[in-house]
Amino acid sequence: METINADQWLTRRELTDRYSWPVKVPAQWSTKGVGPPYAKSGRCVRYLLNNVIDWESAVRQAKARLGMTAARHESQVVVLCSTD
Repeated sequence: METINADQWLTRRELTDRYSWPVKVPAQWSTKGVGPPYAKSGRCVRYLLNNVIDWESAVRQAKARLGMTAARHESQVVVLCSTD
């Protein structure tokens, strides 16, 4: 079993590999001011794993609270209201 180091920094590629998303998704988030917090040094963007985990939890809780589900449409994540 893999040990999770919450202080680990992820590249955009590593972040998108977590979700099987295209690398351009976090770049689009940054222009819209959404997504997990990140640090930038020059052209390098890094995501602190602990912040990513907190962001994932907040997104899950918001969806549960609103009765929403997520669906992937092309290269974007689209939030749809459930029809239940």
